[in-house]
Amino acid sequence: METLAKGIYLKKPLILKLAILWCFTCSIILALGYLIFDLNLNLLFVKDLLIITLFGLVFRLKAKTSPVVVFSLCFFIYLFTVYFFSDAPLIAKAASIRQMIMPLILVFFGISLGNNVNFKDSLRFAIKIGLFVLLVGFIEVLLGIWHYINVTGYFKVKNIPFYNLSYPQLYLYPVFFIEPIFGGIKRMASTLLDPINLGHSFAFLFSFIYFKKDLFNSKNKRNWLAALFILGILMTFSKGAILQLIITILLFTKKISKGIKICLLFLFSIFLLYASKFHAGVMKHVEGLQSTIANVNFFGHGLAKTGNQAFMFGDPSVVIGDTYIGAIVGQIGILGFLLWISPFIVILRRLNFNLTSKILIAQLIIALISENAFNLLSVFLVCIFIGIEYKQKIVVSK
Repeated sequence: METLAKGIYLKKPLILKLAILWCFTCSIILALGYLIFDLNLNLLFVKDLLIITLFGLVFRLKAKTSPVVVFSLCFFIYLFTVYFFSDAPLIAKAASIRQMIMPLILVFFGISLGNNVNFKDSLRFAIKIGLFVLLVGFIEVLLGIWHYINVTGYFKVKNIPFYNLSYPQLYLYPVFFIEPIFGGIKRMASTLLDPINLGHSFAFLFSFIYFKKDLFNSKNKRNWLAALFILGILMTFSKGAILQLIITILLFTKKISKGIKICLLFLFSIFLLYASKFHAGVMKHVEGLQSTIANVNFFGHGLAKTGNQAFMFGDPSVVIGDTYIGAIVGQIGILGFLLWISPFIVILRRLNFNLTSKILIAQLIIALISENAFNLLSVFLVCIFIGIEYKQKIVVSK
């Protein structure tokens, strides 16, 4: 048994590293695959497939259950039920289900890794990979490499439009690679090929570099890394990631009173509404939240009947876009959303709202006004690591 335990201990850290490396690089790997082989297939499911495969390698079903397992099972049963009451196309329903369950799968992946991995060492590895991705991002923006590496095949599969030949300096860039202010500015996308996902990943890494003082022995190293990742976040022009970082800082710092924090959040909300009058992207996010509030009900409008997945693959009956939480509430209602968020609430309470919890809370808040804020490549770090912490907390408390 001792040999087996040691074998598992050696295997799980490697599997965790493979998962982190895959999430940081899967988009560029697929994009290069479309470029080299001129594929005409939708292979986007490969992103999830490898994560699920790695999860299967570490998953162990135990007789003893926890509230996280119970609430998750209730959600899955509810989701399975509403699946049969929706007349949306199969591909639209599959895409919507994938969108809702992948964050939970990532959490359970972290729980399954549990105390067989070293939390700090795993974080340091994620920071190293993140630093490499950041350096690639600097090169990408400086040299405009997407003019020379054609990633259009990858984005055609995702139904994302490009700038055309009317804009020769931008023609190979997907529309969301360009920030529209000042006539158009390149956004850092790096290996994730998505400025929003990249921004949220960098926000997670920065938060641990800055707030977890014992992660590195050298203060100068910590300050340099924090500065580099802040610069990376700014170069993504991801408004959601910047707001997530601000909310995380407000939640974590004890030097500012709760009253001032509430006032600052209120001012940010006012600024967001004001900015929506001048920025088309911000307007879409605000309209998505407003539409969610206007169309909310207890059971929802049906799986894949609203939200961006319905627009891409189905025929939406209610217009709710650019909001992850709104897409869940719009499809499966308040009941479905409460079941979905219950496992997260149990974990947050168990961890006593620590740093990882506050990062997750901030990202959930941003998910109210951004759909990309909570997709696979935006949340893989926070969901995996909060699962690891939860499992380690349970083991210590026994």
